[in-house]
Amino acid sequence: MPLIINAILLYILVSIFGDNSETSVRWKVLAIAVLVAIGEAAGAAALPGLWWLLGILVLSAVAVAVALQLWCKIARAAAIKIAALFMGVRIALQIVLMLIFSPA
Repeated sequence: MPLIINAILLYILVSIFGDNSETSVRWKVLAIAVLVAIGEAAGAAALPGLWWLLGILVLSAVAVAVALQLWCKIARAAAIKIAALFMGVRIALQIVLMLIFSPA
C-alpha cells in the first residue's frame, strides 16, 4: 500500500483518538508510518509466505502502539486502539484494492 495512504491514515486516527494537538506530533506520526512501511517491506521481502506476513503485521501493530505511547505520549488504551484500527483499515483497504484491480 502506498506510503502516503499509511501516513494519512495514521495521522487521521491519531487526530481522532489521540489527545495531543501539538505540531511536533505530526512529524512523529509521519516518521512512525514511514518506519513501519519500510519495516514491513523489508520483512516481507526477507520472509515470504502468508504466516510470516501475518507475523509481520502483528509486529507492526505492536511497534505502532509502542511508538505512539513512548514517543508521542499517547495514553496506552488510545495507542492500542489506534494501532488496531490502523492495521484493520489497512487490511480492509488492501482487500478492496485487490478486488478492484485484480484481473477477472
